[in-house]
Amino acid sequence: RRGVSEVRVPELPSEPLRDILQVPDRRKLTGRMREPDEWKGYALAGGGMVTIPLDGPVRLEEFQQLPAKTKYALLQRAQEAWYGECRMKAVEAKDDAGAFVNMQLETFLRHIRTNKEIEKVKREIASEVMRPAGGGAAEGDKYTPPSWLRGESAAAEA
Repeated sequence: RRGVSEVRVPELPSEPLRDILQVPDRRKLTGRMREPDEWKGYALAGGGMVTIPLDGPVRLEEFQQLPAKTKYALLQRAQEAWYGECRMKAVEAKDDAGAFVNMQLETFLRHIRTNKEIEKVKREIASEVMRPAGGGAAEGDKYTPPSWLRGESAAAEA
């Protein structure tokens, strides 16, 4: 049985989001999967374009330019990739209790950081949804019913 003093706590990264987006790279170093073959381009509101690899890490600078819904999808993808990596590490560390405990702590800390980032993006999406688009009514605006409704309400009042 091990004591708490024997457990080495993993070092926390200085930029948690950058660490989360650096999904594990399981591609072979040689052959067809050496470089990401599939990329997806996202059009930005200002007219630019950001290209993201479908099966690899995402640069933080590119991530921050993306719309909130795309950020959410990429964070979900990163979380799933890290879960898969943790399963692989757990199998590798089955005989070494110290390595297994460290892997569990690392997984727990990354899970918390990832969920915090996902919550931030969810709040961003919610604020976008709550904001009126274009000609929508904003708080304090006077509602004027369409003409075909005014005709019925006038008839009902009489």
